[in-house]
Amino acid sequence: MNLNINIKLLQFITSISGILFWFIVAFPFENRNESFSWITQIESSSLIDSITKPWPSIVTFRPLSQSISWVLYNLANNEIYLIQFFNYVLLILAIFLILKISKAKLLTAILFSFGYIFFISAFYYLFHVHGIFYSPLILYCAYLFYIKDDFVHQDKRIVLSLLIAMIVTLLHSYAIVIFTFYISSQFVIHRFKVSKLFKIILPFTFIFLFLIIVFNNNQGTNLSFSILFLNLKTSLYNVEVSGKLSIVVLFFSILSVLYINKISIRIISALVIIFLSIIFFLLGLPLFLILVFSVLIKLFYKKEWVLLSILIPLIIFPAIVSSGAATKSSLFIPFLIFAISLNLNYIESTLLKQNKIIYWILIFLLFILSILSRLGNNLPLVDKITQPILIERDKTYQLSKIIDWYLNSDFKDCKLILSQDQASLNIKTKNLERNQIPPTVQGYLDEYISAKKKELSIKDLDCEIYVTFGNVDLEKILLKEFHSNYAGIAKVYH
Repeated sequence: MNLNINIKLLQFITSISGILFWFIVAFPFENRNESFSWITQIESSSLIDSITKPWPSIVTFRPLSQSISWVLYNLANNEIYLIQFFNYVLLILAIFLILKISKAKLLTAILFSFGYIFFISAFYYLFHVHGIFYSPLILYCAYLFYIKDDFVHQDKRIVLSLLIAMIVTLLHSYAIVIFTFYISSQFVIHRFKVSKLFKIILPFTFIFLFLIIVFNNNQGTNLSFSILFLNLKTSLYNVEVSGKLSIVVLFFSILSVLYINKISIRIISALVIIFLSIIFFLLGLPLFLILVFSVLIKLFYKKEWVLLSILIPLIIFPAIVSSGAATKSSLFIPFLIFAISLNLNYIESTLLKQNKIIYWILIFLLFILSILSRLGNNLPLVDKITQPILIERDKTYQLSKIIDWYLNSDFKDCKLILSQDQASLNIKTKNLERNQIPPTVQGYLDEYISAKKKELSIKDLDCEIYVTFGNVDLEKILLKEFHSNYAGIAKVYH
């Protein structure tokens, strides 16, 4: 009994070790990107307003996301750390549910640990106010997969799932799209032999989906294949970010074909993946595309229809959202990793035969490294992994300090301008280093500053001051410098 508990604890701790690594290293951030707009709306709204009125920067109406953000921000005395903590807790719950489903639990846990450590760019939303809906959506999808075997046979479960879908839709309207895929797949899998209640709820789901689409159809969307592919490719490119991470993606891709029983076909499949990866790398395409298609082929071959019904809409999501942000891929990555671990019981058996002390030592070392990194120690190999996120974190604190200084300075009547505005740099930045790109765009900053000036009764005069990041100099008068451990010096010029 104790041995069983110890194994389960090892599996769970291993599964969340990657995400806890980043919690220790980087939590919390200050405002970044669209968070400035969200905070502006939170500070200028009542709780009732946040429930009943859409916020300008949000494409679809998300009353539950808005109200939860409002409550957590105000509970934290106008700080955003509780929102970030909320994001973390729900993601950990999702990982726990997915792990419970897995038959190769230790393998799944190890893959989760690696995935969250190396693909952290997809999970930057953990540190964003405006990313508050991602973890709930991942948890919701984990719940749907968890109940897949009982879903059709229990009317109470069907009704509860629909109610949960409607609630999660208030966090993000895409939840009803996911549920529609899911309930449709269940209908087909069971060859239309379902209860009367199921037959009533299925068309109701499509009606609800139609109403949500009509209600939120406030802008035109180009859904041509080339645009969809470009959006997906860009998002995956930003997850992969470097050639070194491409090696990790290649490892996951090879692992995705090891379920094949015949060794010769398994070897040929792995060689094909290596060959395609070289071609993709030379063409500047993300190897993640190969991983995605390899996993989809596996699920089709193994007839994992329910998992496909969840994974496909999650993969479509970054394709239909024209942002190219890595975070858009965060929804499907946990389920992609889980799918890789399917039918690899022989690897699981090998892992379980190893001395469990080895795993505990590795986890302990990972946490020690995360603490040392948090304390600012130079760890050559670890720094290459942690520096990107630490640079982003430092920039958020630099900008926060700049804004505080600016609103109390003699230059508060001037316009604050980001001299390296990153508005169009979300696809690929060739001319600027990471530490030189501002942590938000000018539009979101203007919205935030304007609200602050209105609150403080500050009038705008016809003058400007400029902010640079990453030690960038301007041929202007230097007013102030803001130092950091990883992002270099941010400077304010007049």
